[in-house]
Order: sequence, then structure tokens, then C-alpha cells
Amino acid sequence: MNHTNVVDVKAWIDTRPVSRFQWNVLLLCFIIIMLDGYDAAVMGFVAPALIEDWGISRAEMGPILGAAMFGVAIGALVAGPLSDRRTARRPRWAEKSSDYVHRGFRRLQPADRLCYQP
Repeated sequence: MNHTNVVDVKAWIDTRPVSRFQWNVLLLCFIIIMLDGYDAAVMGFVAPALIEDWGISRAEMGPILGAAMFGVAIGALVAGPLSDRRTARRPRWAEKSSDYVHRGFRRLQPADRLCYQP
């Protein structure tokens, strides 16, 4: 008994409403992007006041602002791999157990309702 069901994924997605979870993910992504660029935007507004308050030229302010971006780049290059080494192995048990649970529920479904059959 060989069943081959073709599922039009685009049509399937288009017929489903956007869930509350999807809206929450979208909102969370928006907040992360907004906060990620906040430091660079603030520097553009604060720089003229600092130039006036410190009595320096605009050319002297360039390396100060550049150092902030350099610090962000170095922090990402150092902190990313360091945190990967320290925390990457811990959540694997959750990943594996959720995979086994998912496989178990998938086996409970009738074969004709599966989109992907290994």
C-alpha cells in the first residue's frame, strides 16, 4: 500500500489565520531589532551635545564613536564563542526529548495525514 499525498504548503499556510503565538514572535523580533539599534541611534543624537560640552572637534569625536562600534564587534566575537562553549551542551537533552515526543505523536497519526514520511 503506497500512498503519496501531495500537500500544497503555500495554500495550507494561506488558509490558516495568524495565531497569537506568531504575533508574539513578531512583536519580540521587533523589540529585539529596535533595542539592537538603539545605541547607534542615541550616539547620533548625543554626539553634538558631547562635542559642545567637552569642547572637542567633530574629527576628534569620530574615534570615540568608532571605539563603541569596535567594542560591540569585539564583544560579539569573544562572547559568542565563549558562551557557545559553556552552554551549548546543556539544552541538548531538551532538544532530544522534544524530538522523541514529537516522533511519538507523529506515529500516532494515521499515515494518510502525515506530510513527511521517513
